[in-house]
Amino acid sequence: MPFKDTERGKAYQKAYLLEYGRKNREKLNGNARAWRERNLSKSRLIARTSKLKIKYGITLEEYTSLYELQKGCCAVCLMHQSKRNRTLHVDHDHVAGKIRGLLCDNCNLALGLLKDSEDTLLRLVGYLRNNG
Repeated sequence: MPFKDTERGKAYQKAYLLEYGRKNREKLNGNARAWRERNLSKSRLIARTSKLKIKYGITLEEYTSLYELQKGCCAVCLMHQSKRNRTLHVDHDHVAGKIRGLLCDNCNLALGLLKDSEDTLLRLVGYLRNNG
């Protein structure tokens, strides 16, 4: 190692890696692309598992358990995931962080647009009843 001082060594290594990355961008991107193609299902599983843990604090097994409990259907409209072509979204209380269930795209979006307001939802139901 050219530097005994660890801070100088770290700075040198960082500068070297940045320069190497700049000079070899195409090679590095090609290597990453080839790895993703060889490991597509593995990389998707890793990404999904990481997202569930980081964003919602649950494991893939906990998601699967909830999915099986709901029989693969949206907790609100009861449409099966297979009819939507996408995985069900993890619905959670943004304040408490508590998982409420799994929702399809439409129900998750509707709940978000209503800002999780029960009052707004009840007014919407009343509006539909009076004007339907």
